[in-house]
Amino acid sequence: MKTLLRTITGFIIDNKGKEWVVGFVVDSEVIKYRFNNKKFRKARVRCVNQPFELREFEEDGEKSYEIKALAEVHEAVLTKVPLDPEHEAKLQSILSHFR
Repeated sequence: MKTLLRTITGFIIDNKGKEWVVGFVVDSEVIKYRFNNKKFRKARVRCVNQPFELREFEEDGEKSYEIKALAEVHEAVLTKVPLDPEHEAKLQSILSHFR
């Protein structure tokens, strides 16, 4: 019998190559993992910052996982907003807490 162990949401950080870097937010901290891109592509998760759900299962002592896109690629907004130096510094200060 297939048992659901956990469901967690994540997002793509780096989608270059056969192994992608994905992030999961746990207790306000981004935890990075490397995954083969095959299941992500099959689930139509292809874009940097695209959110997804990972469901981890166990069956007969073997673990497996399924990926589900939480947003379609065409829904992503990839436009970079230009910031003046003051706001760029504030943004970098905020983002430094998540690195």
